[in-house]
Amino acid sequence: MQLPDWQVFTDRAKKFLISISSIAGGIIFIGFLWNSILVNSVEIEPIKVPDGFLQKGYSSEIATTQILDEVSKIREISTVNLQSNNIKSKPPGEELSKLQSQPLVGGIDINMIRSLIQTSLGIRKEKISSEITTSEMNGKITYLIRMRSSAENKLLVDFNSDKDIPELLRKIAIKLVERVDPVAAASYYRWKKDYKNSFRLIEEALKDDRFEDDLYALNNRASMYIQLKKFDLAQGDLDRVFSIDSHFAWSINVQSYLFNEIGKHQEALAWAKRAQKALPDRWQPYANTGDAYKGMDEPAKAKVEYLKALDRNPNWVIQYIELIDFFSSINDEKNLEQTFLKAIRKFPRSPEILLKYTKHLIERQRLEQAANYLNLAYQESPNNPEIWDVYIKFAGPKDKAIEQEIKKKMN
Repeated sequence: MQLPDWQVFTDRAKKFLISISSIAGGIIFIGFLWNSILVNSVEIEPIKVPDGFLQKGYSSEIATTQILDEVSKIREISTVNLQSNNIKSKPPGEELSKLQSQPLVGGIDINMIRSLIQTSLGIRKEKISSEITTSEMNGKITYLIRMRSSAENKLLVDFNSDKDIPELLRKIAIKLVERVDPVAAASYYRWKKDYKNSFRLIEEALKDDRFEDDLYALNNRASMYIQLKKFDLAQGDLDRVFSIDSHFAWSINVQSYLFNEIGKHQEALAWAKRAQKALPDRWQPYANTGDAYKGMDEPAKAKVEYLKALDRNPNWVIQYIELIDFFSSINDEKNLEQTFLKAIRKFPRSPEILLKYTKHLIERQRLEQAANYLNLAYQESPNNPEIWDVYIKFAGPKDKAIEQEIKKKMN
């Protein structure tokens, strides 16, 4: 019996849609597989913790998650491109393990294909196992931390610490980043103004055989030399970068920074404009452009560029402080307040930002708000003499316990 024309059409349409869905699914699957193949990744197994951790609510999973949160913060602060090393955790939500749990699709062994391709391309997949143990002497607990890589059974992290648990987890994170991506760690230390450790890690990165690490390492070192007013050394590192890659965007940006610092603002502006084209979504080129205009005494143009930088969410405390100082200098109350609030949201624990905002509020007689931020500043930096001085002179509501504590420290 012959089917009606409408039913034949419907049947063919279904087959066509099924075919299209199969092709699309295959493309998505291949893309997912290809992506999982091409990325160098470091998978962290849940860290083994002692009973003392469990008693304080730090299970293996919670401790691992907090370490990875700290790694994420370090990466956010770092200005380098970190796509070469992808640190991820297992569990939860580890996509690669989900893929590996399906060894056969259409009779094809995914793990075997992935392994063959990764080997031929030199792609590294690495697992890290970790353990925290304790020793006790005279009632004092010391934590012993060991982290080992599956690649060549290499010991990555090996140190002892008597810090409290949150501080210990932060230290584990930076130690891990030091070994996995020294350029990122160097950038983090530069942000913390720990130049000794930053120089140390740049030297380690330069010993590596990846030329892209050399570019970022030299660029980082040039930035530090500029901060230390060693301009000739900075230019030397930038020249080395440009001899390898004359279009390296981050060094184009740092060249602008260098010219601003030595007062060559016209040259700085030209390089900053080049950097904007190369890095349109990053804040640094716009900040450098603003600095160039400010150096040429063109505050209106500087303001336009600084607002563009602010829209791109700077990830350095000092940049917010410089923007705050600029908006204050031109009496732009609206943008001054917005910059303060954005800075506090970005860095809620920064003593510099909290104290600066406290002074801003005191000048405007907003004493209730000032009291809140002054207390927060003290909590974050209780041994800061500048905070003590502001607290003692503060005419608004005070926490008597904090005031007494400060007076004892001052005597």
